[in-house]
Amino acid sequence: MRLIDLYSDYFANWLSGGNLINQEKISLLGIKPLYDRFVTHRMISKAWYIYSFPVHNNLNITEVIRKEMFKLCPTVKTIVHTYNVPLRMNVNNDVFKRQFHRAEDDYAKYNAVFSQLSQSEQATGHTGYTQDGHKFYITKHQLDRIKDNYDSYNYIYKTATSGGTFVHTYYFIQASAPTKRDMKIYKKELMSLLGSLNVGYKEVVGRIGTYLSNFGPATYIRDDVRRFIPMLMSNENLTEQMPYKTKGLVGGKGLLLGLDAETKLPLMVDFFNSGAAQVIMMLAKSGAGKTFSAFQIALSLIALDIHVSAIDIKGREWRKLLKFVDGIEINMDDENPRFVNTMRLDDFGCTRENSEYYFRMAVRATVNLLSIMVNLKENEGNVTDLETILEQAVLKYFSQNNVDSKNPKTFVNTRRMKYADIIDIVADLATTKSYSAEQRALCAVIRSRCSTFFVTEGRYSKAFRNEITVAEVLRKPLVIYSFNKNADVMLDTMDTLRVFMVQYLDTKKQSIRKEQKLHTAAFYEELQRSNQFGKLVETISHSVTGSRSNNVMIFLLLNAVSVFNNNELNAIKSNITTKIVGKLEDGDIDLLVKEYGCKPIQKQLEKINDKSTNRWQNCFAILYDTGVDVDKAIYRTVVPQYMLEQFKTRDYNENIK
Repeated sequence: MRLIDLYSDYFANWLSGGNLINQEKISLLGIKPLYDRFVTHRMISKAWYIYSFPVHNNLNITEVIRKEMFKLCPTVKTIVHTYNVPLRMNVNNDVFKRQFHRAEDDYAKYNAVFSQLSQSEQATGHTGYTQDGHKFYITKHQLDRIKDNYDSYNYIYKTATSGGTFVHTYYFIQASAPTKRDMKIYKKELMSLLGSLNVGYKEVVGRIGTYLSNFGPATYIRDDVRRFIPMLMSNENLTEQMPYKTKGLVGGKGLLLGLDAETKLPLMVDFFNSGAAQVIMMLAKSGAGKTFSAFQIALSLIALDIHVSAIDIKGREWRKLLKFVDGIEINMDDENPRFVNTMRLDDFGCTRENSEYYFRMAVRATVNLLSIMVNLKENEGNVTDLETILEQAVLKYFSQNNVDSKNPKTFVNTRRMKYADIIDIVADLATTKSYSAEQRALCAVIRSRCSTFFVTEGRYSKAFRNEITVAEVLRKPLVIYSFNKNADVMLDTMDTLRVFMVQYLDTKKQSIRKEQKLHTAAFYEELQRSNQFGKLVETISHSVTGSRSNNVMIFLLLNAVSVFNNNELNAIKSNITTKIVGKLEDGDIDLLVKEYGCKPIQKQLEKINDKSTNRWQNCFAILYDTGVDVDKAIYRTVVPQYMLEQFKTRDYNENIK
């Protein structure tokens, strides 16, 4: 290439403001700097530098710029970055002292004159004369500038004498747009925003190469940068305006949820910084990426040494995580019959202090399990009578096996206890004289319904032969209970029993880890498909309401908010602390706003559910309350490409933008 070709291209682009750029001719091998921008084969980029902030400022201007510019120009990527040169400030030398005193005198003089003016003169400005005959003109704006100058010197002096440090800060805003039109709009909006913030700025023109050489990524040589004006900032100033002071990332700890769609930075929420309960509702219709997002959250939890369990009703989904973490999948379908003995207490490691608590927990769980088997209809008797009979039978069975609730040494006797034996005790109770005719009839119903599950050659003969123990799952960071049920297929009674049993087993693990001051997380998927939803909800409600004391995080994965129309869910509904919501069914937004406290994220929900664009595919609005922090955001789940291929699920849309 001849030298004249190089300069003619440069000159032409300078005259046209960059409009002669032809992206097809750009080299694919690097960045091409031009007069007022630099380009690659895909993007056009411009830069601005800020040389002054307002002296009195309570905003994180960096966060405001990124957040507002994303809203105004979502197709343009905004990067705010700084380069900082340590500076030794000597506030005791004569030069600084003279400047400080002059600033103080100027403010005192102008303020004395201004304070004597009438209200109209203060508002419109005033022309006067000094004692030596010099004319002056004073306005409120001019006085504020003089005061800012004095306040700056005062701040520098106090900060330096108290041990604070200073830097020269080169502060840049860099924007990358896909088209020239997008960049033109962005430039106009940015100039308007910076003007409203009273920020001094200049566009980088005629020295793009210098900018890239000195302040681009991984470069900092400070060669010929005199035309870039730095700001004098203290370490306190710099901290307040750092690009990294943004939602979710302060402190660098917490649970990684995904990528904040506004700041383009990782969204991290510290759910473990308080003793408050943590119950998270993940709500989105099928295909909106709910399970995919749950995968990423589960991996983040495991990375924080928090054990995770998942009740996978669909099956063959959560097993994909086993390629990346240590875990176990327990199949719970008809081909792999397993069961949990809710009466076992020998595996808790109980002490005299907690033995009665765990004893009551085992009794209640066994009563609920037998109630599911009975599946009492409205015209067959009273639910209270049913539970009373079952509780008496269970307590009598424990007594027959010499299990004392106050003596944990006797809990070893629960190892060989069997559900079928309780049915014989119910038969004995039917002869109790104190029972009414209705209660004796209930005993017959219990025997008839429950016996079906324990007949030697019956349909469920294999269901209670292969026990799962807490020892199998206690040390595993990830435990998956897989039921392999097709979508929209209701669980039958045996499925419901299995879900109930593994949920109880999960509760045992949570309790044991709680004694060791360790955290656990549980993901519950599609439990509304059970025909015995109430009993499952009751058990989960105990986990939800006790999540604070049990060190457990509960994640409820739901396809529609209508699930909560069930009155039995009120206990859970009222304890939800965080809402993570994706694409919804029609009408769900209004319901969430009116009944679930989602008014703060109404705009975010409307944006995600805008059917005219695919921009928000696989995005979620989050409103969280950790007990310490309350905030909201829109985030997108982001994982490495090799994980993305493994994580594709039936609940995942591939159109990630």
